[in-house]
Amino acid sequence: MIPLLFGPEARRKYGVFQPAIGQGSKGRGVVICDGLFDEAVCAHRALRFAAGSMAEARWSSLRFDYFGTGDSSGDTGDFTLAGALADAHDAVDELKASAGLASVYLLGLRLGGALAAQVAATRDDVRGLLLWDPLIEGEEVLARYDVSGPADESAMIEGFSLSPGLQDELRGLSVERTLAAYAGPLLMICTAANDGHRRLAAGHSHIDFREIEAPEAWSNTALGGMRPIPSAVVNELREWPG
Repeated sequence: MIPLLFGPEARRKYGVFQPAIGQGSKGRGVVICDGLFDEAVCAHRALRFAAGSMAEARWSSLRFDYFGTGDSSGDTGDFTLAGALADAHDAVDELKASAGLASVYLLGLRLGGALAAQVAATRDDVRGLLLWDPLIEGEEVLARYDVSGPADESAMIEGFSLSPGLQDELRGLSVERTLAAYAGPLLMICTAANDGHRRLAAGHSHIDFREIEAPEAWSNTALGGMRPIPSAVVNELREWPG
């Protein structure tokens, strides 16, 4: 693992580059787009494990913190979806340069899946898209955290400020609309599939949809102690042909 800082000076991001292990690399790289709030904290161990496991299968990867989150520059109030989308684009460029690749894949967990889909739909150097329990509509974030107050008031989630502007961005977010502009290879794995996931898969014939019985890597439901790794999901990700 190689820690690094990347992106414009005004928006420096912290990332971890994991080069593919061994000779005969498949020449594949994946940018990992995390979720937010407590979901990102819960999923940290699983995504770190996924990066290591995928490296053994000849994938290089880049995990990173969005500007205003984690170990990246900026304050929590600086976070916006538009900014996170720009961060993901920067991460694609960084991984291509670090791994010497002409194109990459994108892996998105939860809200990161929505961001990964938007990046994939607007670039010609994305070879494939992997979605892990993706949010289908941004409204799901507001519902999950019971944000139902006036749109002109900020809400606090796990010490993170959900500004009125960010709430508006979330209300306008739709993976279903985004994927109308993306026809490339797409794997969607769900450990907690809902009607939105099934509707999305039914409406797009190019989606390889798999429901897998495994622990939710991102959920803050009480499990106690160290969270189990959803190895069944990671195995599907690392072996996907794309």
